[in-house]
Amino acid sequence: MAGFDFTFRCKQDCILLGRNLLRRAQRLAKNFDLELKYKSTSNGWYVTVDGPLPSMQVLIQPLVVQLFPFAEGFPDPKNIHRRKRTVKRFINEYIKGLKGITEFEQSLILFHNGWLSASQFVEEAHTMTEALLKACLPKNKRRGSFAELLKEVANITALDPSCQNVLIRLKERRKMAKHHGQRVKREDIVSDINELISALHYLFGYLRKSRI
Repeated sequence: MAGFDFTFRCKQDCILLGRNLLRRAQRLAKNFDLELKYKSTSNGWYVTVDGPLPSMQVLIQPLVVQLFPFAEGFPDPKNIHRRKRTVKRFINEYIKGLKGITEFEQSLILFHNGWLSASQFVEEAHTMTEALLKACLPKNKRRGSFAELLKEVANITALDPSCQNVLIRLKERRKMAKHHGQRVKREDIVSDINELISALHYLFGYLRKSRI
């Protein structure tokens, strides 16, 4: 199981259309064993999507095929181009939200097949983890080092100690590779991969729940 989130913003005269687009997208998502939820915000909706990653990717086509004709026949706003732009904005935000999680999945596949070195994988995993840690924290606490960010997140979440430890090891391996020129051993990454995935999935899940 995987998940991602995004914000879908609408102009005031497109709110009714936006709400109906979300309802239709929610029904489409169910056909692919996906759970799409949304919560109203001051200028639109905060949307979360959970389920199998392949289904999330497949859903893009039905969204395009069905949402544009739906918007064309919708009465408001009167300007059809505004209705089409609203659909395009929703689909673009969906794709951007999906991109973050698929990039990590792609890195895992490339590493597993030997097309991405252990050092390259560590760098990409470190970049994603640091971004997630910052996103989990208030803006005034996002300026620290990786270790400081991790400590802050651990203080406000139930992040398992084993997950904290695997992220510390990730930080140390990245440091040794980038700043000291030491090669990261593939077997070390393989031994940590399941705990690393668990840690990142927990952070993704915490981030989604904290925004609902």
